[in-house]
Amino acid sequence: MTDNRHFADPWFWMCVHEAVESGFLNEWLRLTGNRLPRSEIERMVDEATGYGEDVARQFLQHVKEFIYDTIPHPVEVANG
Repeated sequence: MTDNRHFADPWFWMCVHEAVESGFLNEWLRLTGNRLPRSEIERMVDEATGYGEDVARQFLQHVKEFIYDTIPHPVEVANG
């Protein structure tokens, strides 16, 4: 069973936002060979085939593994 508790943690979503803003997303796309849709029709095809959902799920999993699970949580830092 997959543990999705991190989805309820605002810190996780801050990590996701920073991953997108910092350029991590672009490097991640390059390294994984995934792509973002270039047009509305590509987005619809990706949605219909499940590709877009798979890419999003994989990206969120990598943010969790490489950022969220690695960088100390602000609450842990504050509590020493």
